[in-house]
Amino acid sequence: MKTKISKFLNRVDGKIFNLTHTAANKSFKNAKKNIGLRDKDIIPYSLRYTHTSYLLSKGISIEYIS
Repeated sequence: MKTKISKFLNRVDGKIFNLTHTAANKSFKNAKKNIGLRDKDIIPYSLRYTHTSYLLSKGISIEYIS
C-alpha cells in the first residue's frame, strides 16, 4: 500500500487527494442527510478522532498515525 500511495505524495502541497475542505464537508453533510442522521455534533473530525482512538487502542504508535 505504501508504494501505491507514495506515487501521490510527490505533490508540492503534500495533499494526496484533490479535495477541498468545503467539498468534503458538503459530501459528509449530504451523506448524513441521505441516511437520516440529524445530529449536528457528528462532523468529519468526529470520525477522525474515533478512528485515531481505535488505532491507538490497537497499539499503533502515535507517530505512525500522525
